Formats: sequence, structure tokens, C-alpha cells
Amino acid sequence: MVLPNRVLELDGSPDHGIRVRLFESNGKHVRYVCLSYCWGLTGCALKTASQNLDAHKNGIPFSHLSRTFQDAVVFTQWLGIRYLWIDALCIIQDSKRDRELESSRMASIYEHSYLTLSAAKAFQERIISPRTLHFGDSELFWECRSVTRCECNLKGTAKRRTKGWFASSLPEPRKVSYESETAELVYSEHHLTFATHRLPAIFGLAKNMSNGIPLGRYMAGNWEHDKAALLWHVRGEPE
Repeated sequence: MVLPNRVLELDGSPDHGIRVRLFESNGKHVRYVCLSYCWGLTGCALKTASQNLDAHKNGIPFSHLSRTFQDAVVFTQWLGIRYLWIDALCIIQDSKRDRELESSRMASIYEHSYLTLSAAKAFQERIISPRTLHFGDSELFWECRSVTRCECNLKGTAKRRTKGWFASSLPEPRKVSYESETAELVYSEHHLTFATHRLPAIFGLAKNMSNGIPLGRYMAGNWEHDKAALLWHVRGEPE
């Protein structure tokens, strides 16, 4: 697995002190974990920006991380994995160029991760990640492309609008178009901290679906050669 451009490098242990620093990977091949979570309306208290980029490369005090970030660090270390990707800390948040560049790679980052830890059921991360461990209020919930399982021992196959729905091969062009349209509908119904993230997220799904399918390019919600895709209307007031 090729690491994203930046990841958090984790050293130490809970017993002897955990060390976290921002690491520029330069294409290093190794397993990494992603964190999927909700920024909330007020955003993240701690994030990487131009003024603290060098400081974060030297080290980020574990005590400065939010409880969600701390739990993700400890759990990643418990799995024996050294690298963790968290968007707030691995993307330069006050750089429009860096945000646009990393947003375009978001689907690939989740797709090639070893595991995604989910503190909120974000749509793109849930669909694209090969394996997701959801942290619920009372139990853990496992989801991969073939099975779901929770700590209460209930087991099932991946259901509609989950990984299994998108992971299967889609040889029929019209079927691909239908799945993509439904993905757009589902995603548009999800509340997003940043509405501008919607199209990049859908693009990531469409890119995964389009391999070997003669529908042409995917262009902001429509397939180039799918005439039926133009039969749509706006529902509600635009944001």
C-alpha cells in the first residue's frame, strides 16, 4: 500500500508515552489506517495549517489531540500499524491548493487503506474503504465487502447501499449509471460539514465504477454517453 502524501507516524506506547508526528511519505509502501469522523459545525480544534506545519512535523503532543483522535492513535498502535491518516492533520487546511489536491485523492486514500476506523458513518469512506470498523455507542461493528458483523454476534451479508452493493463488478453500462445516480442521491441526502466536498466524493465513487465501462467520462454528476442522465430536476432550494 502506498502511503498518502502525509500521514501521522506513531511511536511509543500508552505505558511509556505516545509520540505523534506528521510524516511526509515520499511514496513509501506500507500499511496505514484511516479515520472517518465528523468535523461538526464548529470544526476541529486542532488541525494542520501553514503556520504549524513544521511544528507538526517535529511532533504533535498526544494530549493536544481530541479524544477521538487519541482513541484512533491507540487503536492503530494496538493493531501493530505505525501510520494513521486523519484529514484535519494530514491536509494543510488553509491552503486551497493542498485541499483541492488531497480532495481529488480522497477516494484513493480510503480505498488503499488497510482499515478505516469510523466514528461517524460518512458515505464515501464507508463505501470505498475495503474494511471498516464502526465504533457505536455500545459495541463495535465490522463491515467489509462480503460480510457485516457486530459484537452481539449478529452476522449478515453486505446489504444494499453498503460495500457489497458497490464492490461487485458492474458490466452493464445502464446498471453503472443507475448505481451512480443512486449514490448521488444518497450522498446528497447526507449532511456534510462542507458542502463543497459532495462532488469530489461522488467523483471518487464514479471513478471506481467506470473501469472498462463504455459510458465515457464522468462530468459533475453525469456520464458523457448516458442521455437519460439529463432527465433530472432540482428538488428544494439550492444551497
